[in-house]
Amino acid sequence: MISNQPRYNSLFLSRIAASAERLGASCKCYDRLNGRIAVVTGNGNTAFFGAAPIKLWPFNSSLWMSVANDKELVIRILAEHAISVPKTRIAFSDVSKYRHLARMPCSVDQVLSDLQYPVVVKPNKGRSAEGLAFLYEPSRVSDAVAYAGKYDNAILFQEMVEGRDFRILVLDGEPLVLIERGVRTLQGDGVSSVSQLVAGSRVHESVASKPGELISLQSYVEAFGDTIVEKGFVIKIHPASNLALGGSVLDCHLEVSNIWKKLCRCVSRCLPLRFFALDCRGDPDVADRLFVLEVNANPGIEFLYRHSRQTGDRIVDILVEKALAASKQ
Repeated sequence: MISNQPRYNSLFLSRIAASAERLGASCKCYDRLNGRIAVVTGNGNTAFFGAAPIKLWPFNSSLWMSVANDKELVIRILAEHAISVPKTRIAFSDVSKYRHLARMPCSVDQVLSDLQYPVVVKPNKGRSAEGLAFLYEPSRVSDAVAYAGKYDNAILFQEMVEGRDFRILVLDGEPLVLIERGVRTLQGDGVSSVSQLVAGSRVHESVASKPGELISLQSYVEAFGDTIVEKGFVIKIHPASNLALGGSVLDCHLEVSNIWKKLCRCVSRCLPLRFFALDCRGDPDVADRLFVLEVNANPGIEFLYRHSRQTGDRIVDILVEKALAASKQ
């Protein structure tokens, strides 16, 4: 329970208010009607924090926030600076909107004609895994495109990267915390096929109202349904680690290797964001096998609290202190 603090219309802002209290600063509702904007004041300095859809953190410029919201543009910038990213193509559901351009962009149909599977389909602009689907064969591609198209006219088709899943928070080019994440899975028993494992689980029920998970599940079953799954083999049918999709925290590190430090500095040099999260997948112990999937310029903090309250509070306190310090510059 947060003592002597206003009630915010956001768990995020409640975390900020609690941090302000720990740091001896004050925190008040700037938006008193809905409690979606907070102002922290300490040592004569102020910093504003907002709940979605307003920008959450007071670190990044509006220009680079806009750039970071364009996933395909970010992937190209990273690739141009020799940072490993998955092969990515962009296509548009309605290309008629771009007739004013000297070179017309690709339509979805053009990309689908030579698409390689497995592939990730997602909107170019989206958050919290909205519009995301994983395809292992072509029969569900129309469903995946329609789902992604609900969120953006521009759709990405991205190479599916296997391996461990990470999120690393970065401030001023330096890593704050590295989180290894897990996804919902099924395990083989050495006797049952993929179809039998799915039928015997509650997976269908749990994903019925989540189109992206259902599309991914159906695609996986259609590609591998008759395959007997070895005992202990883990099936990541919808390998998205977002908390809303059943993602979990496997491990959390405040000290990281030089590989991560180098990556964070490289990304900071080509994307001048003060604060961001890198979503990565692969194997950091193998050269050229760690890929940056996305850069999030407005990262959440609940993964930290899923690991431990102590970790969450520690990182949030650093961020609030840095925000106050930056406000006097």
